[in-house]
Amino acid sequence: MNGLFFGVMTGTSMDAIDVCLLRVENGKPLELKDFSSRPISKSLKNIFLSLLEEGSNELEISQLASVDFSLEISAILNLLLRRNHLDPREILGVGVHGQTVRHNPKQLFTIQLCNPAIISERTKLTVVSDFRSKDIAAGGEGAPLAPLFHNEICKNYAPCVVVNIGGISNITVIAKCKKTGSKITKGFDTGPGNCLSDLWCSIHFKKSFDENGNLAKSGTFDNKLLDAMLLDPYFSTPPPKSTGLNYFNESWLKAKIRGLKNKISKKDILATLIELTALTIVANIPKKIDTLYVCGGGVKNSFLLERIEKTSKCKIHSISKIGWDPQMLESACFAWLASKILNNETVDLRMITGSKKPVKLGNITFY
Repeated sequence: MNGLFFGVMTGTSMDAIDVCLLRVENGKPLELKDFSSRPISKSLKNIFLSLLEEGSNELEISQLASVDFSLEISAILNLLLRRNHLDPREILGVGVHGQTVRHNPKQLFTIQLCNPAIISERTKLTVVSDFRSKDIAAGGEGAPLAPLFHNEICKNYAPCVVVNIGGISNITVIAKCKKTGSKITKGFDTGPGNCLSDLWCSIHFKKSFDENGNLAKSGTFDNKLLDAMLLDPYFSTPPPKSTGLNYFNESWLKAKIRGLKNKISKKDILATLIELTALTIVANIPKKIDTLYVCGGGVKNSFLLERIEKTSKCKIHSISKIGWDPQMLESACFAWLASKILNNETVDLRMITGSKKPVKLGNITFY
C-alpha cells in the first residue's frame, strides 16, 4: 500500500498532541511530509490524570473527555489537510493511538481514550485505533509497540539500541541478522522516563519539566532513596513487561520517600529521579552493543543523556542522526502501523510483548 497516512500520538507525558503526515511506499516509512504538535489543554490533561485512578462518575467523565480530545485531534488533522492542499481522499488512513488512562494486560484490558467515529466524520478519513487490545488478547502486554518501528528505521545500523524516553521509557535491542539484516531481540518498558521528574518539578518548582536537566544537575542523587526505588519489583521482573502512570505515579514516589529516615532536599530528589531513569535504561543495554539512539522528549534533557552515557559507556546519539526527528517518531510509528492493518498485514510482537502469535493490530473505522 503506497501513499499518505496520518499518525496521531499522545504519550504518558500528556503534554501535546503530535500529528505527522507520512509517506509509505512498499510497506516502508519513506518520508515525513509534515508535523504539528499542539499542547493538550490543562483542563483536559487534569481529567486524563484523574482517570488514572478510580473515581466517581468516571465512565461519563471518560467519554466526555474522549469526545473533547477527538474534536481537538480532528481540528489538527483538518489544519494539516488544508496546509498541504490535500483532499481527504488522498489520505489512505490515520492511525490514532489515543490517550492511555488504564493499562492492565494481566486482566486482559487496556484503555486508550479517543472516539474514532467522531474523528472520521469530522475529517472524512478512515481511522485506525485501539492498537493494543488484539495483542493483549493474543497473550501479549499490548505495549510497547514502538520497537516495531525502531527496527524498521534502524535496520542498516544494527547492532544498536533505541531508547524512547517519554513519560515512560522503553528500549529496543536490535541485533544483526543474516536473513533480514536485523532482528529485535527484546523491546519493553524499562520504567519511568520523564514522568516522575516532571511530576516533581510541577509540584515543587512550579515548572512542567526541568529544562536541560539543570535543576537536577544542581542536586546530588541520594543513594538510600535510589536503592529503595530500585528494589521495586518491576525492575527485576524479566521482560516482556509494560507499565504506565497507573504504576509510576505520585503515590509510588511518596511511598518511597516516606520509607526513609533522612530528609532529602527537593533538588536531590530530582537528581535521584534522573539517576533512576538512567540506571534502569542502562541495566538493559547488552554489553556487546555500544551505539544508542535516543528519541522522545528525554532527548532534550542533556543531563539525563549525560548520565546514560557515563554509566553505559555507549555512544549516545539523537535519532536525528539517522534522519528522523525524535519528536515525530511515535506519531510516525502509528501512521506506519495504520498502513499495516489497512493492507491486511500482521505484525510480529512475540519478542516484544510476549504475544503467542503474529496479529493484525488496530480496529478500522471506515469513512
